Amino acid sequence: MASCVNVVGSVDIGGSQVAVIGPYQGQSGGGCPGMVVFSPDEADQVLALIQEESSSTNELPPSADLAAAWSAGFFLVVSSYVIGWAVGAVVNFINGK
Repeated sequence: MASCVNVVGSVDIGGSQVAVIGPYQGQSGGGCPGMVVFSPDEADQVLALIQEESSSTNELPPSADLAAAWSAGFFLVVSSYVIGWAVGAVVNFINGK
């Protein structure tokens, strides 16, 4: 069963500070404000659930969609440059430069 714990202090072990945890001593109605400690079996279940949920959302889109998005971005930049150059040429022509 998962347990709610809090950091209650720290100790110096070999020059490194290591947290000391203890059981959460609070009201049982709310959530866990500290950390949740799982058993190895519970951790495996949680990781399997996370992987199952994220497997469908972490897939890359089809290559045709990626190519279309890249082409649209490239076209937007190049077309903006060409339109700006054309407007600048017209303005310079009108100003006589």
